[in-house]
Amino acid sequence: MNYVPGERQEVESEIGDAAAATTGRSVARGGAWLLFARFVPQIQILVISVVAAHYLGPDLMGRQSFISFVVSSVVILATAGLPGGLNRFVAELQGARLGGVARSLFWWTWRIEAVMAVLAAVGIGAAAAAGAEPQAAWIFAALACAFSVMQTVPAALLVGMQRWRNATIAGLTTGVLSIPATIGVLAAGGGVTGFFVVEAVMVLFNLVWIGILGRNALVDLPPREAVPGKYRRDFFRFAGATTLFSVIELVVWKRSEFVFLAAYSTDAQIAIYSIAFAAANALTRMPEVITAVTMPAVATLAGAGQHDRIRSGYWRGMRMLILVTPVVAIGAAALGPEVLEAVYGSDYSGVRPVFLILMAPLMVMPLLSMTQAVLYALGKLRFLIVVGIAATFVNIGLDLLLIPSYDAVGAGLANAGAQLAAGVPGLIFVGRMLGPVGMSAGVVIRSLATAGLMGAAAYGALVAVGGMIGVLVGLVAGGLVLFAAGRLLKPLSADDADWVRGLGEHRLLDLGARWFSPAKS
Repeated sequence: MNYVPGERQEVESEIGDAAAATTGRSVARGGAWLLFARFVPQIQILVISVVAAHYLGPDLMGRQSFISFVVSSVVILATAGLPGGLNRFVAELQGARLGGVARSLFWWTWRIEAVMAVLAAVGIGAAAAAGAEPQAAWIFAALACAFSVMQTVPAALLVGMQRWRNATIAGLTTGVLSIPATIGVLAAGGGVTGFFVVEAVMVLFNLVWIGILGRNALVDLPPREAVPGKYRRDFFRFAGATTLFSVIELVVWKRSEFVFLAAYSTDAQIAIYSIAFAAANALTRMPEVITAVTMPAVATLAGAGQHDRIRSGYWRGMRMLILVTPVVAIGAAALGPEVLEAVYGSDYSGVRPVFLILMAPLMVMPLLSMTQAVLYALGKLRFLIVVGIAATFVNIGLDLLLIPSYDAVGAGLANAGAQLAAGVPGLIFVGRMLGPVGMSAGVVIRSLATAGLMGAAAYGALVAVGGMIGVLVGLVAGGLVLFAAGRLLKPLSADDADWVRGLGEHRLLDLGARWFSPAKS
């Protein structure tokens, strides 16, 4: 669309300077929203998982988990790289003050995904027609899949425009509502079919809501204008490359081990792996939040040519993660297995070793995810794809080698090994590309020591007391030692403490920053 004289300047002055708006505070605020929005659904998944474990039993729970895996896999394949490309290019185009082009890319993506949603539903519906049981469950799963594909497009637009609250509020609400609905259906004897009826209804509600929010966001973009040839080629090249990357993600980062467990093991072993994976995934939501927040922020800064801010922001983020991640991983390893065995019951006693195996990559996974987000935003897809293909072969090879003999334990080992193979090379590559800023061995050692002392105290209290009472005592003991060790070792630098305090005026941020950092002279 052509502008009348002065219209472009007027419209773009209204949307403001996207690069100037991309600050540490804006990224942290977005991360907080996304962390909250992704943490609550994990609570939902874990609560529903516990209820399903008791109402369905290991075999039917394994069947429900397998159907859910098929749905999530088809969603990944159907959406491929288009929503990710839309997310990335909307952010970059706003940074370059080309909002009208971003609007056009949105509508391209919407039309393509509408077709893919229909094909996805037909594909899963074919399984029901072929006699997959329970047949009705597969039909409702097909509907949930189609709605899930469609909702990715307005969600990608909102994230690309860094409207974190709007991008998360719909899913947050439907996630909360689905808990009592699913529990009620399972308690009433709805079984596996009832589970997917609730899921289809909730995803449809989410699609309508986020679709309205996405339409409202479009109002703040300039009118549609022709997409320049450069951006058209870059967008489809990027989307094509990320389609391949989506397949890699499906194998390496998702529950692809279900396919091999279904072939070489039993539904009960699928249920055990599903429980351990869901619990571990609730903790690894942090890496996904970091990816979701970092990628559009970096893309916006790259579009504005502000590469120095990318470098400094990346290394500050890495220092924050080195402080926080070991606490989460070690604390979960110390107390998590006891909690899982207590809430799921003796029928699922095999969860303990699988969960501990899946905890091992969490020590470094947030760092790897942030690194991949930076590479993704900067368009370094060739490197990501080459490494991802190698990790895919590692994953499949370990699946074939370990699952037939070790069932769910073998699946956990294969998943952990593949994730490390996919992430560590990128960490090395970005470290060399950007050059370390403010990193030292002392930072890492003090952070690990603080987390290690906390974990030892928590586990010692658990062993001494035992049971869920021991878990509660362990939480208290671990928390006290964490604050004492943090005060003694001071793993947060003075500069980073100032940055944390600058994120907001909340008293707890100021207190925490002062407690874990050395006093300024």
